[in-house]
Amino acid sequence: MEAFPDKLIAAIDRKGCPIVVGIDPRLDLMPPALVQRYFARYGETHQAVSLAIRDFNLRLLEAIAPHVPAVKVQVPSTKPSARRECRSLPRRWRRRDSVGSW
Repeated sequence: MEAFPDKLIAAIDRKGCPIVVGIDPRLDLMPPALVQRYFARYGETHQAVSLAIRDFNLRLLEAIAPHVPAVKVQVPSTKPSARRECRSLPRRWRRRDSVGSW
């Protein structure tokens, strides 16, 4: 198995970009129109929050994947809403493989 630093260096060389993008799954950082669309459909629920964050971050991953070799998910752990906002993380990590980061 190839070590992570070797994978990262290979991805940097392949994409010609030494940048790691941080994804911050916080509702207050999502575009308000996107959040309102999910609230209108699901109400102001944990599901709406999770889906809005997931939608935004998947779009972001698809846009940056051709250019950026790695993504770091900022996982909040001290806020009361952390569990709600991180509910979609496992899906996002699985999706990462299909958009070509790393």
